[in-house]
Amino acid sequence: MASIESQFLRCGVLFDGNNVLKDTTIEISEGKIASIGKEPLDKKGVWDLSDQTIIPGIIDCHDHLGLDPGDEREQSLAPTPWISLVGSANARKILGAGITTLRDVGEKDFIDVYWKKAITEGLIKGPNMLISGQPVIKTGGHGWYLGREADGKDEIIKAVREQVKQGVDFVKVMVGGGLTTLGSDPAFAEFSEEEVFSLVKEAHRCGRKVIAHAHGGVAADIAIEAGVDSIEHGVFLSRGQMESMRDKGIFLVVTYGIIEQIVQGENIPEFTKSKAKEYIKKYFEVISTAREVGTMLAAGGDGLHGRPDREMFALVSSGFSNRDAIRIMTSDSAKLCGIDAIAGTIEKGKRADIVGLRSNPLEKISNIRDVQFVCRNGEIVYYKGWLV
Repeated sequence: MASIESQFLRCGVLFDGNNVLKDTTIEISEGKIASIGKEPLDKKGVWDLSDQTIIPGIIDCHDHLGLDPGDEREQSLAPTPWISLVGSANARKILGAGITTLRDVGEKDFIDVYWKKAITEGLIKGPNMLISGQPVIKTGGHGWYLGREADGKDEIIKAVREQVKQGVDFVKVMVGGGLTTLGSDPAFAEFSEEEVFSLVKEAHRCGRKVIAHAHGGVAADIAIEAGVDSIEHGVFLSRGQMESMRDKGIFLVVTYGIIEQIVQGENIPEFTKSKAKEYIKKYFEVISTAREVGTMLAAGGDGLHGRPDREMFALVSSGFSNRDAIRIMTSDSAKLCGIDAIAGTIEKGKRADIVGLRSNPLEKISNIRDVQFVCRNGEIVYYKGWLV
């Protein structure tokens, strides 16, 4: 449903990202929030959400639209047209879960470029997308089946330029190993210091932030020293590493939900499941330490699409308040994505990315899953179980 001039949302409880307000009306015009206040409700274009709790649109900072929980290598080697269809279906699912912005952190054959274009032009339903193209991976390294394999300083610089040529918003690099690639060691640094430093320098020169896959150990040391902008997963980060990240302004993007799914799920390769059991024991400790030292956090589903409740569950279980968990996946995530001037909170002049929930997540964090209403860029796209 296309947005019309001056729509009004009558809110029950409004958490704008900073404050809790009651009996408030949001005016939307030309895709943005025009005003927040006590507007008269005898106008056309009024949506009565007085039975709902309203929050800013959720920002998922780590997902792969073309991958579902399971054998990632097998999925990545499927024909590109099939992966494209899978991703389109996942985009709809994610939007219906109240995620209005998605940071896609790596896809085969630059499919994310076309998903972003299709969503922008209205061909498919989905969240606003920020993309990173093909992850830069050492030959045979973690995720080789979906990334751009490169070795040595010169080839890595070329790989960065290839990503920029395709219009990516970020550059992703697999600094360390991972749990979903057979034979890959999460504790191993798959690139040398020279290679990582060269990639970060070139990406920053091109005006792109760097996303670094690293679980801890030497790989994280190299990524932190090189000045990446975020470290993804970080399950085995030390307190000292998180303090260095805090001092350098490097975000930790946690992905608890997919680890939980791998441990509990079916059709998961046994080598992946055995590693994940060790991960899940550490994740609450890592998040708690990040909270204690003040490392900036964001979170993402990483293939567990449309389940921000699991990430917020992990945050709350690690000592964050419900309000803080929502803030991390809205305004803090907007800062990581570089869109905090236009998204992340419900404020006059910002993009109208708004979610309505049946029950208040400030009282019970699992209520974040009970989505009734979604507005993206001022367009009502989801209402009580139906994508509009």
